[in-house]
Amino acid sequence: PVKEKEEPQPEKVVEEVKPAAKAVDAPLPSALKQRDASSPTTVPDHDVYRFQQKTSLSQPRFVKCSDCGEEGPIDEWPNHRDRLRKVQLKKKIAGMQMYCAGLFVDAFMWLLVNVYFREVAVCGLENVPKEGPVVFYGNHQNQFIDAMMIRAHCGRPVRFIIAEKSLHRPIIGHFARLMEAVPVVRPQDVKSTDGAGILKNMEGNKVFGTDTTFTKGLSRGDVISWSTPTKEKCTGQILTIESDTQLSLTLPVKSEDQIDKPTTYKCSRRIDHSEMYADVYNTLADGHCIGIFPEGGSHDRTSLIPLKAGVALFSLGAAERGIQSKIIPCGLTYFFGHKFRSRAHIEFGEPTLPTDEMIAKFQQNELKREATGDLLKVLDKNLRSVTINVADWASLKFLHAFRRLYQPPNVKLDTGDYLRLTRRLSRIINGQDDDPQFADFRTRVENYNDYCAALLVRDSQAATPVSYTHLTLPTKRIV
Repeated sequence: PVKEKEEPQPEKVVEEVKPAAKAVDAPLPSALKQRDASSPTTVPDHDVYRFQQKTSLSQPRFVKCSDCGEEGPIDEWPNHRDRLRKVQLKKKIAGMQMYCAGLFVDAFMWLLVNVYFREVAVCGLENVPKEGPVVFYGNHQNQFIDAMMIRAHCGRPVRFIIAEKSLHRPIIGHFARLMEAVPVVRPQDVKSTDGAGILKNMEGNKVFGTDTTFTKGLSRGDVISWSTPTKEKCTGQILTIESDTQLSLTLPVKSEDQIDKPTTYKCSRRIDHSEMYADVYNTLADGHCIGIFPEGGSHDRTSLIPLKAGVALFSLGAAERGIQSKIIPCGLTYFFGHKFRSRAHIEFGEPTLPTDEMIAKFQQNELKREATGDLLKVLDKNLRSVTINVADWASLKFLHAFRRLYQPPNVKLDTGDYLRLTRRLSRIINGQDDDPQFADFRTRVENYNDYCAALLVRDSQAATPVSYTHLTLPTKRIV
C-alpha cells in the first residue's frame, strides 16, 4: 500500500515539469544559438538579452558581439554595448581631429613652400595615380623641405618614414606626428660599445680575434665596426659566430677595408624593424601612400649617394603579400635652395612594379638578397633619370652656364624640356672629362663666368649674342 501511494508522485512531478520544459525548449531567435566549442553565440542587440533573461534555464554563459567580435559574459552584455558605443564615438572624434590636423598641415606646408620659393614647377604629375597604394622615393638635399615639397604637390596624403630621433624634436616631432609619420631607428643613431679583445686578421667574410668573447658579447645580426689607415669606419653585419675568436659576416670584407695589423673594434646591437615594416604594409594594404628618402639622410652633394635597401625590402615584402604598390621616383632640383625666394623643380617619374621573377626570388631566403639588389638597381636608375648628377659644385656651375649658352635667348622651355636638356648636358660633362677639345671649351666658359662675376653682370643681362660656331662641338654631341 505504501508503494502504491508513492508511485503517482513522480508522474505528477513529470506532468508539472513538462510545461516548463516546453517553455524552455521554445525556439530561440535565429541570431542566438547554444554556445559550444565550435560556434560561439552571437548577439546583435538588447532584445536577445531580454529574451535570454526570460529563458534563464537554457541561456548560454558567454556571447560574442557581432560588432567588435569579442566574447564576454552575458551578464555584462548591456554594459558592453554602452562601452562599445563610447569607443566608436571616440574613434569618430579622433578621426575627425586627424582629418582637420591633416588639412592644417597640408595648408601650412603649401603656404610655407610657396612663400619660401619664388617658383615651384611640377612635371610628370600624370604618373601619380589618383588611388591605390604608392611608394614615393626621392633624392634628399634639403632636409625637411623635401617631404613638404612632395606632399604639397603630389595630390595625395603621404606618410613619410622619418628617423626616430627626429620625433623627439620640439617642432619637427609634433608636425611629424600630425602627418602620421612612420618612425625608424637608423644604424647611425644606435650607440656603439667597445668590443672585448682585438681583431687579428680577416679572410673573405671570416674575422679572427685575439682575447675576444664573440659568443658572449655578440649575436647574429649585430654590427661590428673598425678603422683602417685609409678609412675611418668600416662595418660588417654578423652572419654566424663559430667561437669566441672567430665569426662570419654576411658579405666578404673588401680588400681596402681589411686590417693589416691588430686593431680594436666596436659593436652595436641588431635593430628590430618588424613594427616599422608592419606599419608600412598596413598603410599600403589600405590603399594609402608611403614616402621615403633612400639615401638615408640629407646631404649637399651634387649627385646621388648609394641608396639604402629599405625601399626595395618593403616594396618586395608588400608584393609578396599581394599588395601591388607602384614605386614612383621623385626628382627634386633646387636652384640655390638654401636661399629665400629661390626656384625649385619637382619631377615625378614613371611608376615601377617588382617583376614576378624578383618576387619569386624574394620568397627564397638564399635569394632574398639578390632580389633586393636587383630591384634596388632598377630604382637607382629610375631616380637618376629624374635628377641632375655631376661630380662637384664647379661642374654644376659650369652645367648651368653651358645650358644658358646653348639655349637660344628667344626660346622658352617648359619645365619638362628644361630638365631633360639639363640632364643631357650633365651626361656630356660626365663623359667628356678626358676630351681635350671639351676641356678647352669648358675653360673658356668658366673664364666667361668669372668675367661676368667681376663686372657684377649676369649672363642673361649680357647683350652679346653667342654664335652657333662657338658651340659646334657640344651641339654635335647632343644631336
